Amino acid sequence: MERKNKRKFRMVFIVVILFIILIGFFSAWIFSGRFTGFVSDNIKSYTIRGNSMFPMLKEGDKVKIFLGYYETNEVKRNDVVLTEFLWRENPLLKIVRGLPGDELVIKKSDGGFNIFINNQILTNSEGVSYIIDSKGANLLGLYAKDYEGKIPDGAYLILGDDYLGSLDSTDFGLVGKSNFKGKVVG
Repeated sequence: MERKNKRKFRMVFIVVILFIILIGFFSAWIFSGRFTGFVSDNIKSYTIRGNSMFPMLKEGDKVKIFLGYYETNEVKRNDVVLTEFLWRENPLLKIVRGLPGDELVIKKSDGGFNIFINNQILTNSEGVSYIIDSKGANLLGLYAKDYEGKIPDGAYLILGDDYLGSLDSTDFGLVGKSNFKGKVVG
């Protein structure tokens, strides 16, 4: 009986070792750059057009976008996303600045209005506060009023990096995850 248990143990041990080796080879193959499956097929290169993402990105800069990223991944604050709309021919590249459940407040300031998320003034990549006009403040203010000062479930605040504004949530409102077609990954 003891001999049978030893033999069974050896067989299980050998199978486990072979499985670990197989996983190691598979991982090395995927990360070697030779694997051209799902992930690499979904990473596309785009050239920046316009200045709404300046100073983070300049016109003519090239970025890599992982298309379909948000089909299986969470949206995170400060993700740079490729956003598409039915009413617009070309997609927009924007930064996710507000997430569902975040506190949203609009306050008047010198030269316009500022956006506060969770009691923090929103700033661009260089730390300059966004300044929005009364139209944008009124639009975002409706969300703050209708949803008790919170960004509603399934909605996101997206902005360009130009602190004086761009075509973004201050013009068309909060957006849903379904509008995010990809994430900038490089």
